[in-house]
Amino acid sequence: MHTYLLSIKQEHFEALLDGRKKHEFRRKFANIKEDFMIVFYLSSPVKAICGYGLFGAVIKDRIQKMVELVSTHEYSSPERIINYFQNLEWGYALPVKSIYRIDSPLSLAQLTLSVFGFKAPQSFLSLDNPKYNIIKKMVIKHGS
Repeated sequence: MHTYLLSIKQEHFEALLDGRKKHEFRRKFANIKEDFMIVFYLSSPVKAICGYGLFGAVIKDRIQKMVELVSTHEYSSPERIINYFQNLEWGYALPVKSIYRIDSPLSLAQLTLSVFGFKAPQSFLSLDNPKYNIIKKMVIKHGS
């Protein structure tokens, strides 16, 4: 299963976790046609991996479709989505299947010690490279 490390703000992660947000919207993402895993890296001020989730096939569509999808959310609004995707023709929606918080967050310091040259991504990073297997193992260990 494809696995990605996704940088996200804490408020968006919490909304995904409690079900107020049913899709994670992205300006760019891989066009995946099957279920995939996301490991969540919470950006500043947290700077740690705090959870993971299972997502359905990516929806790549026109911005109007993104607006329709957000109408099912308690968290966001059509105006916010239109502003987020400003000047773009296409957007990506990642449909949530399940989200989990890990018991012990993995700090940026832990990650840089475990993976030579690790830098938190601006948006997302594929963890399918064997170099990142240690991150997947750490998430599984801390998530159980």
